[in-house]
Amino acid sequence: MTYLDYSATTKINSLVLDEVSSSLFDEASFDDLEFYEKKICSILDSSHSVIFTSGSSESNNLAIKGVFNNSSKCEIIT
Repeated sequence: MTYLDYSATTKINSLVLDEVSSSLFDEASFDDLEFYEKKICSILDSSHSVIFTSGSSESNNLAIKGVFNNSSKCEIIT
């Protein structure tokens, strides 16, 4: 069995947490997710994109569908 809710127990990168925490009460921050995507990518030194989801179930489904849609030899059994 594979446990897919790792996000519930994974520690958040402290630099990302500081950045997100500092803007939680800034109403304008929710209007400019592209700014935060770039900021988080620069903090993590990553060229990958950041996808914001509403929670771990949505994130897990997105990951599973991404693997399934990009593999010719993939089966999902639930």
